[in-house]
Amino acid sequence: MSNNTGDNSTGYGSTGDNSTGYGSTGNYSTGYRSTGDNSTGNYSTGDYSTGNYSTGDFSISNYSSGHLSTEDSSGFGCFDKPITIEEWRNAKRPNYFYFKLTISCGGQLEVLDYKEAWRKSWDKASREDRELTLRLPNWNNEKFRLISGIDVEKELFEKDEVKIEVEGKRVYISRKSAKALGLIK
Repeated sequence: MSNNTGDNSTGYGSTGDNSTGYGSTGNYSTGYRSTGDNSTGNYSTGDYSTGNYSTGDFSISNYSSGHLSTEDSSGFGCFDKPITIEEWRNAKRPNYFYFKLTISCGGQLEVLDYKEAWRKSWDKASREDRELTLRLPNWNNEKFRLISGIDVEKELFEKDEVKIEVEGKRVYISRKSAKALGLIK
């Protein structure tokens, strides 16, 4: 394993710090020939991605340029639906999205499973940071669960709260209030 320039790097030809992927330039990356930081996808340029040949961030799909993408060969977008570049740039992403897949422990490199890394980061996040997730363009709880293993809506809201849509916007109110308004039985 020669030609390693990143600290704690084990992949041949790797330049990313704490990288285990061969030919990887992404920091904390385990994907081969990946330039995306914290990526496990091979030949990926998307950060925090597990998809192979993917350029979108936080994606588990292959050949995708979309962010938080679950469908292979999807175009630019978020949660597999189109958005503009401006919408993505203006979206406030939660801080817990930025986690490390590799941790240096006493000179040894510990590689975390992708969903394990999401979980550790989620568990450390504040409620306010977690709630930002719901404001992402094209928010889709099921697709996010596929990507991260986290059921945001279930974990974020107590059993006594219900989700309703009002004029195209999703809001959460107490079950008691929903019953009083006749929205549920």
